[in-house]
Amino acid sequence: MDPDRIELTLLPAADDPAPDGADYQAALWAADRTLREHGVKASSSMFRQDDAETPAIHLGQMVVKLGPYVAPALAAVIGVWVQARFGRKARLKVGDVEAEARTPEEVAQLLELVPEIRDSKPKELEGP
Repeated sequence: MDPDRIELTLLPAADDPAPDGADYQAALWAADRTLREHGVKASSSMFRQDDAETPAIHLGQMVVKLGPYVAPALAAVIGVWVQARFGRKARLKVGDVEAEARTPEEVAQLLELVPEIRDSKPKELEGP
């Protein structure tokens, strides 16, 4: 994966409504909209039916381009997501490193590590 991007997946709680339900979809679209309102470039995964009348279903997966406003926007979006319902999680993936957060505090800790993860390079194996 491109080290200048973060994969964000918003994961449901066990008692969340159906993923294609109106309330759940509204929460995912609100998260998507919030990122864009903060100037964050994000690409979202969606499922579309063949007919034009059925709205797209947001899958809760976004690829976010790193930039100056990304950390505060992600913290806001993920914080709202995990606080809205007990058991919700957010998964962040940067390069080969993947971690999940269940609380706003865990989200903040993960986001603080992003520059370190992004800038780390694999160490070469030493010979005998």
